[in-house]
Amino acid sequence: MVTRDKLRKALHTVAEAVGQANLRFVVERIIHDLSITNPSFRELQVPEDPTELDLELFGDEEIERFYYLLADIAGSLAGESLKEKLLKEIE
Repeated sequence: MVTRDKLRKALHTVAEAVGQANLRFVVERIIHDLSITNPSFRELQVPEDPTELDLELFGDEEIERFYYLLADIAGSLAGESLKEKLLKEIE
């Protein structure tokens, strides 16, 4: 199960792998994708440090979707080993 703590840790892991600027881009993309099913996210602003995103705004299902999208996109940017590492964290 994906928790907010695990997602927060994953955000830090991805930031280390791809850099904060790229993480910000990834988080913006994920929020855009999530806003398709939850229009309230369209107004959500990503903080300068994306690892500080307020995860309390997301429901449990959205946290899980966010995590899988993060793993998928980060894996595309930094390699499959990062995706595998993130997915092992939630097994």
